[in-house]
Amino acid sequence: MHWSQLFYEFLLHDVLGNTVAALLVTAGAWTTRRLVRRSSNRRTTNRDSTDQP
Repeated sequence: MHWSQLFYEFLLHDVLGNTVAALLVTAGAWTTRRLVRRSSNRRTTNRDSTDQP
């Protein structure tokens, strides 16, 4: 019982850490993409509308 509790705490901490890291990376990439798209939209008028995923 004790080792399973330690394993569960370690697994939970690892999953939470990976989730937070993934969220930070996703938020950073999303913000960067929006900033780049916004600056590119100023130069070319909606020509990158076909580049949306």
